[in-house]
Amino acid sequence: MPQDLVHKRLTALLTAALLALLPLPVLAAAPLGLPEGWRLGDAPTTPDGKPRWAYRTPTDRKGTYLHGASGQIETASDWEETARRQGCVAGTGANAGWSPLPGREYWYYEADGEGLLLLRTHEFALDSKCKDVIRDTDTVERVLIGKNGFTRFTPGKPGWIAETHHFAAYRYAPGNDVMIGNGWPPLAYFAVRKRKLSDSNVGQKIGKAQTHCVGHSSPPDAGGVLCWLVGKGPGKGILTHDMELIAGGPNIYHDVSEIEDGVMLDGRLFEWDRPITPP
Repeated sequence: MPQDLVHKRLTALLTAALLALLPLPVLAAAPLGLPEGWRLGDAPTTPDGKPRWAYRTPTDRKGTYLHGASGQIETASDWEETARRQGCVAGTGANAGWSPLPGREYWYYEADGEGLLLLRTHEFALDSKCKDVIRDTDTVERVLIGKNGFTRFTPGKPGWIAETHHFAAYRYAPGNDVMIGNGWPPLAYFAVRKRKLSDSNVGQKIGKAQTHCVGHSSPPDAGGVLCWLVGKGPGKGILTHDMELIAGGPNIYHDVSEIEDGVMLDGRLFEWDRPITPP
């Protein structure tokens, strides 16, 4: 065999052996996006529908994702009016009793003091035959979180409607901190953090995320539990569970079932003028 051919084959074998010793490149995980069924719209445009000048898709952000639910299904606010209008017989219709669905389900994304909340509300309503049905209403809310408070944004026509809230309205003495059994709107549970994370070192994990909890008991039939996220991630202090027991019946105001803290989030989620369509 010619010497130059032997040299080429040895070189190829040596190169292959060295490459086999190198670690395989780690492919970056796709950023976390919307839950199943929800859709992001097209890139924002100018008022006349043309592409924005020098538009660039926003970069992904490192933040926190939570999915949870709370409460029991309640009767829709328009139930009595609907019953009168349709001539429903008294005593029939909505029954806000047991249901396998919670009153509300939510998905929350937060990065750099900015949050996106997808909220699904389940209600008892009446159909055209005066029968009970469960009506789902999907809404999109946004929040900006500052040092002393937060501003909640709900959709307007057009634009957004802003409501500013001070943290002082949600924290109580002693300790200037949150308490058990708040019953807040969902967005407040994410914006208002637990301040004294060291109040407890006992809790459970939700996935890989560690929580700590405190509880109280007032025999014979009252008590409650409050839990929050701990660790080194950007979401530390976020409340993950708030339950109050009154007269033997639990009021579950807030219960997170899924957490990803320190995860990369799709940057397009934080484009306020990019439409988000529910299922």
